[in-house]
Order: sequence, then structure tokens, then C-alpha cells
Amino acid sequence: KDLSLFSREFSILHKAGLPVLTCLKALASHTANRKLKAVTAEIRKKVEGGKALSAAMSGYPKIFNGWYTSAVHSGETGDNLVEVFNALSRYLIMIAELRRKMLSAFIYPVFLLCVAFFVTMYIVIFIVPAFESLYREVGRELPFLTRMVMSFSWIVRKLWYAIILGAVLLWQTAKRAGAASLRRKLETFKYRIPVLGRVLRHYELSHFTRTLATLLKSGVTLVNALDSIAKSSAGAPYSDKVAEMRDSIVSGGSL
Repeated sequence: KDLSLFSREFSILHKAGLPVLTCLKALASHTANRKLKAVTAEIRKKVEGGKALSAAMSGYPKIFNGWYTSAVHSGETGDNLVEVFNALSRYLIMIAELRRKMLSAFIYPVFLLCVAFFVTMYIVIFIVPAFESLYREVGRELPFLTRMVMSFSWIVRKLWYAIILGAVLLWQTAKRAGAASLRRKLETFKYRIPVLGRVLRHYELSHFTRTLATLLKSGVTLVNALDSIAKSSAGAPYSDKVAEMRDSIVSGGSL
């Protein structure tokens, strides 16, 4: 939201005839977001020192990612920064709305999963032990599945701290050893989950098409646009496919 407002205000100020440095100074003085305010002031200093706006922005990839700076660079080259920042503002609003809809679609399923988890834990921790003492008094041999459930209940009740510690250690180990490979496998797996995977695939496709349209409209070449999307895409499987598309087009293929 803050970046969308920043882009919109820059477009309005520059359209009114103010030079880039004056626009940055005005935005740095009244931007509400403290981090964006500080970064804008630093960008202004770099531009004042002779750097291009896109080059100065590229030094802060967590705020201005690859496709954003590519669009700005195209705007500088084609002398149409007003149109580019206006297009970026509209694009960021659309993406924010898309994310809001996606999160709304996840609220109910996540709520059900949480309820199911806590109900299961309640049964395992409180209900199963009661049945365990009852069966022990009867003295009958229990079925294998029942014994497994009771064993699981005992583990959860007596060794819960070890389970939590083991999960933390496993997570830290996975992050340090082969983290990139593990993350790629997990990201590939999440697109195959029923219902959730379908929503995520639609989100990624919508994000890709809207980003590509915005970059092309801003004057970025197709190869550079695909390159920017591949480098800034959140989903590794989609990032790889976009990179393959870029390489194919560089080799003479069509989109």
C-alpha cells in the first residue's frame, strides 16, 4: 500500500513539472512509512550524487525489487516516468487486492484445520488416558490400533518438550544444510496440495500475467521483463519456468 501511494504521488508530482530530485525530496518529507521515508531520502542523495533513479532504487531490493527497477529504468530511457509510475501504482493496488482475496479464501480452511488440531490434541491428552485406565481395569487385550493411539497419547503427554525441541532442531538443521534444495521441494509440493495448490497456482499465474503486462506497458523489452520476473518471483517452480521461457526466447523461440 505504501509503495503504491509512493508511486502514485511520484507520478503526480513529476507530471506537474517537478524534477526527480524535487519529487524525492517532497516524498521523503511526508511519507508516513518510516522505512520508506528513510530509503527515499537516501535515494535522493544518490541521485543528487549523479546516479540514475533506477540504479539508486536497485540498492534497496527489499522495497524496490527487480521488476520495479526495470520498469523505472525503462521510464528513464523512454522519458515516460509519469506513465511508468502511474502504471506501477495501479499494478501494486491490483496485486494487494489479489493477495487480500487469496488470504480471505484461506481464512475458513485454516480456521477448520486449527479447530481440528486442537480438538485432536484435547482427545489425545484428556480423553484417551481416561479410556486407557478403563481398559486396564477390564484386563482385556486391546487391538493393535487402539494400543498405537494410547502410545501416541503417552508420547504427547510425557515427551511434549522433546517433540518441540526436536522440531526446532530439525528446522534449524534443514535451514543450514541444503536449505535451498529443501525449500524448492517444499514449494513444489505446496502446489500439489488439493484445493490449496489450485489457489496458489491461480495466484502465481495471475501475478505473472499482471506483472508482465505492467512491464511491457512501461516499455521494458520482453526478455528483460521475463528476466526481472524470474529473479523476483516468490515461487521457485514458477521462477524456473519463467527463466526457461526467457532462455527460449533469447535462443529465437516465441513466447
